[in-house]
Amino acid sequence: MHEKRYWIAWNLVRGVGPKRFAALLAHFGGAEAAWHASPKHWRNVVGFSEAVSKSRLEITEADIDLAILHAEAAGAVVVTLADPDYPSLLRYIYDAPPVLYVSGQPNFMEPSIAVVGTRTPSPLGRNIARRLAAELSEHGITVVSGLARGIDTAAHQGALSGKGQTIAVLGAGIDVVYPAENWQLSAKITEHGANVTEFPPGTAPCGGNFPARNRIISGLSLGVLVVEAGFDSGSLITAEYAADQGREVFAIPGALGNSLSKGPNMLIKQGAKLVEDVDDILEELQLPDRYKASNTASPPTSGRTLEARIKELLTIRPVHIDEIARLTGLDVARISAVLLDMEMDGVILRMPGDLIAKA
Repeated sequence: MHEKRYWIAWNLVRGVGPKRFAALLAHFGGAEAAWHASPKHWRNVVGFSEAVSKSRLEITEADIDLAILHAEAAGAVVVTLADPDYPSLLRYIYDAPPVLYVSGQPNFMEPSIAVVGTRTPSPLGRNIARRLAAELSEHGITVVSGLARGIDTAAHQGALSGKGQTIAVLGAGIDVVYPAENWQLSAKITEHGANVTEFPPGTAPCGGNFPARNRIISGLSLGVLVVEAGFDSGSLITAEYAADQGREVFAIPGALGNSLSKGPNMLIKQGAKLVEDVDDILEELQLPDRYKASNTASPPTSGRTLEARIKELLTIRPVHIDEIARLTGLDVARISAVLLDMEMDGVILRMPGDLIAKA
């Protein structure tokens, strides 16, 4: 916890984002060592200006204690890039947030799809977002969104009606619900997923926070579905992040002349996958119905039978070894032995963090 304390501390310093924090770690070998270095040594880190140095010196040990106290009061835990339970998909984006405040009980190993769109949807758009989110949730897929009014709210509500979980990525501190009328929804999300933010406790929602928030929405997800959006919608920023991060972009087509259709229709012209129902998403990402699989799976009796069963479960999208164990009904030790043979045969790819994918 002592080193983590200083990850939290640097998170409080204005002007220290993912790249500058990574430079500090590389230069000093750790967050605590960087924290206790002198301003003279900070200046050896690229981008560490006098203004950033001044901001760092304004943060006291009492400020760090208060941030930790407020996070705990909000029921949040702090997850850093150095922790094994940091979300695996998010870890590999180019500007992954060093610190996450997480309130709830998320399973970051479940496949996730982001559902985003305008804050002022049509009744049809709202219903489409709610229905598709519910269907994704019924397939055991986590629905990620931003807790904003409109499509985001509908997506969270739809996901909560299914079997899966939902994750709200906030543009404010973990102890700040924005918009305020979503406080009950936010509380339900902590029971069936999580509220997540990179911003320190007490951070008010301001315009500059939301584009940064959007990269986390896409970073947590295999793909982003845009339901309704005008040309100026922040959801198009999320779609752009998704494309830059190598994630899929999906869009619901809309009527010609409808301003809320302009964003999705433009994305489709640019190559986004047109979505008419949930199967379009499942097929594009080769996502199985994980709840159906877990309910019908019978434990294999031999290594070769188990190998065949694992091959059925795997796609090109990585899955955690614990998830394979859950779906097959066997312990991780036995699964690991079979995976070793499969890896030697070139059938699977083993990735950092015990993630497995079809070769």
